[in-house]
Formats: sequence, C-alpha cells, structure tokens
Amino acid sequence: MRTKLRSRLSLWLMTGAAALGMAFPACNPANAAIITTLNGSPVAVSGGFAYTYSATLSDGQEIDPRVTPAFGTVYDFGPIIGSITSTGLLNSFFTFSTNLTDPAAYKTAPDDNPGLANIRFTDTTVPVLINSLLGTFTVVSPFGPNTIFASADGQAVNAANGQKLGNVSSVLVPGPVPVPAALPLFGTGLAFLGYLTRKRKRAAHPFAITEAG
Repeated sequence: MRTKLRSRLSLWLMTGAAALGMAFPACNPANAAIITTLNGSPVAVSGGFAYTYSATLSDGQEIDPRVTPAFGTVYDFGPIIGSITSTGLLNSFFTFSTNLTDPAAYKTAPDDNPGLANIRFTDTTVPVLINSLLGTFTVVSPFGPNTIFASADGQAVNAANGQKLGNVSSVLVPGPVPVPAALPLFGTGLAFLGYLTRKRKRAAHPFAITEAG
C-alpha cells in the first residue's frame, strides 16, 4: 500500500511540475533570450549624455528568423538627441526604432509608459546565431547622469527545440533631472534681500514724492 501511495505521489508531483513548466516557460531562468544592460555610467557629450548598452544572446538561445523575429526593447528611455549608433551584429543585421508603445516579447508584461519613448532593435536578415554578443548601441539623452530602473525585454528561440522565448528584466535609463537642494533656499534668500532693500529705501526717504510725468 505504501509503495503504491509513493508511486502515485511521485507521479502527481512530476505531472504538476511539467504542467507548470509548460504554463510558464518565460519564468525559467534558462529562457533568458536577449539581455540588454547599460555599460558603465552615462558620458557627458555635446548637448547631453551618452548611454551605451550591450545586447547579449543568452546561452542555449538562438536567433532564427525562420521561426520568429528576434528583438530587444528598452522601455521608457525618453527623448533622444540625434540618431542611435550601434556596433557588431546590431549594426549589420538589426534596425532601430523609437516608439511610445511596443508589443511585448513572448509571454512577458513589461512596464511601458506611453508618455516616454522606447528604443527597440529588431533583426531583419540576420543568420542563425547561437550564444553571441550581438553588439552595443549608444543613445544620447538630454538628461543625465542620474539613472532610474525601467523594463527591458527580449525575444529569441530555444536552440534545443525551436521554442519561442521571451524575457523581461530591469535596465537603467535616464532619470528625471533633480533640483539642487540649495536652489530653493537661494531663491528665498534673493526675495528676502529684495524686501530688505525696499524697506531701507523707504526708511531713508519716508516722505518721498513721486512726480507724475
């Protein structure tokens, strides 16, 4: 009886685990697809700050345009200055676009503020690639060097079985411009100084008469 019970319990556990794996393939850490990360800190350039990102195809994944388009998206980057420059395979086989909203990667739900522009790179005629650094891309923003976290997703294919994969993670993007703490105090000080100046003038000339022109 105990042997039968253990067998049934083991079968139930294996069946449940398999069902969960089929229902949520994007939750598996191996299903990482394309990962986008910020390289170092933003660099001051003419007119703004340059943000350079790397795009990497994870181990066991591949890009195969015969199965599904591969792409990566950095959400809510905001306004950009000039054009996006890229290196490596991103420069040779991918196109870049900026949109207020973008379709999400396979079975992902990234945060997407429709008031801020996204940056997306999509494969066009790329050959089949496996486990590869796709390259870097640089975007100039009027804001920096402060950063905040936003969503980034990617879509690729499992090299073992050809299954479409999606992944969502966090990436650093330009943050809001902070107001220096001393600036409000500086403004208050100027206003008070102006008040004292006017008060002194009135005290020095209490009966001053302004002639009408």
